[in-house]
Amino acid sequence: MTPTISAIIPTYQRAGLVGRAIDSALSQSAAPLEVIVVDDGSTDDTAARLAEYGDRIVRLRQDNAGGAAARNLGVHHARGEWVAFCDSDDLWLPDHLARIGAAIEATGAAADVYFDDVERTDAEGGGTTFEAAGLQLADGWEMRRDARAWALAARQPTMLQGAVVRRETFCAVGGLWPALSSRHDTHLFYRLLIDHPACAVAGVGATMTADEDPTRRLTAGNALRHRRYWECSVQLYGDLLEQRHDPEEQRVLRDLLARSYKRLGRTAFGEHAWLEGAGCWWRGFRASPLTIPWSVVARNQPTPGVVAARRALGG
Repeated sequence: MTPTISAIIPTYQRAGLVGRAIDSALSQSAAPLEVIVVDDGSTDDTAARLAEYGDRIVRLRQDNAGGAAARNLGVHHARGEWVAFCDSDDLWLPDHLARIGAAIEATGAAADVYFDDVERTDAEGGGTTFEAAGLQLADGWEMRRDARAWALAARQPTMLQGAVVRRETFCAVGGLWPALSSRHDTHLFYRLLIDHPACAVAGVGATMTADEDPTRRLTAGNALRHRRYWECSVQLYGDLLEQRHDPEEQRVLRDLLARSYKRLGRTAFGEHAWLEGAGCWWRGFRASPLTIPWSVVARNQPTPGVVAARRALGG
C-alpha cells in the first residue's frame, strides 16, 4: 500500500516565508495526505497568509511554546501513518516524499524512521548532511535494523527536514522534548535511532535557506556560539545517560556530555564568569576524565576509547 504521510510545518513570525514551505509540500510529486501548519502564536500577518490556502491545508494555532511543542501538536492531529517535517523557512524538493515513499514500500515499511539528505546553508557548514556525516549510499537506500551507529556518530546523518517517522513510534518515544529550546531534534533522533530500525535514502530531499536569522531557526535554535545551545546539549546528554545502560553507548554519551560542559565553560569564561566556567569543566572531567585534556591536545578529535566504542556499535 502507498504510505500515507502527513506534512507538519511549524511556524512563528514568518508570514513572508511560510508560503514557500507550504507550496513545496503541496507541490510534491507524491502528494502528502495533508499539510498541517501550526502557528506557534505569531503576531505578524501569518494567520492571514495561512487563510489564503483555504482547505488546502490544516491550520492549527497555539500560544507561543516553541518549535518542539508546535511539531508535537501537529503530530497529535495528523491522520497519516507517517509524519514528515519541514521548517517554515526551508523547503522540500519536489520528489522528497516520492523517494521516501518508494523506500518505505521497497522495505515493507520495516523501519520506523526514513530520511534523505538535506542541503545546508553556509551558516550551517555548507554541503549536505550526508557529506558532513560521511554517509555514502551504494544503492538507493540503506536499511539498518540496529541504527545506533548513526545515532551515536560524531555527526548524525539525520535532520528533521529530511525525515519521515512512523507516527505511532514518534508518539511512543514521547515526541520532541519541549524543555529543549534547542537541539530537541537531535534528542529525538537519539531515542529513535538507538532503539528502532532506520533507513537512509539517497538524494537531497530538503534545502535549508539563509533567509531567516539563524538564532531564530525552529530546528537549530540558537547559533553554536550561544550559551543556550550548550546548556541544551548538557541537558540532552544528561537525560540520555539516565536512560541508556549499554557500556559502549554510555562511553560515547559521556564524551559528548564532557565536550558540552567544556564548551559551556568556555562560554562562561568569555563572560568572565570564572567560577561557573571552572564548575562546568569540573563536571565535564567527572563525566569523562580523558575528554577535555584529550580534546585540547588532539584538537577536538574523539578519544581512542570513543573511537573504539563507535566501532563496536557498528560505526
